[in-house]
Amino acid sequence: MDSKLELVRKLIAPHIVPKSDFMKLTKMPILIIYGDNISTKHSKVLNEEVWRISLQNAKTFVNEINKNGGDATLIELPKVGLHGNTHAAFADLNNKEVLKVMTDWLAEKGLSRSDRPHTGQKNLIVRLRSHWSSRSFVEKTRQFHKIRQLERQLWHKQNL
Repeated sequence: MDSKLELVRKLIAPHIVPKSDFMKLTKMPILIIYGDNISTKHSKVLNEEVWRISLQNAKTFVNEINKNGGDATLIELPKVGLHGNTHAAFADLNNKEVLKVMTDWLAEKGLSRSDRPHTGQKNLIVRLRSHWSSRSFVEKTRQFHKIRQLERQLWHKQNL
């Protein structure tokens, strides 16, 4: 890490993990997204330096994952034509365009689930209840508590 700021070096120093733990990350596709206005030069401003080093670390991480047989992707939004994004790209004004970048990546990896979209908690409760008759007493008790918890969560969402 080439930051001149000691605090930055402490805050975002890489964490060393056992090779066996690292290799677990090569078993799943990984997507990392960065917005823009990230400095390419050293800075004395803490936030600028944190994001500069963070992007460098992300590039190193992606390279190491891929070098070890994994499938990691780093998307820098300005390089795909999206500008004005912060570190919370999903909350920015162009979040639908960011969503498209993400869903395209998911589709490319076969992870989009567009053939079976999430149907919400109500349908989950119906599915859980439909399996009720084939369960043991212990399973029914656990399932009953899960259904009640989901129903309470749903009720609170509707009544807030």
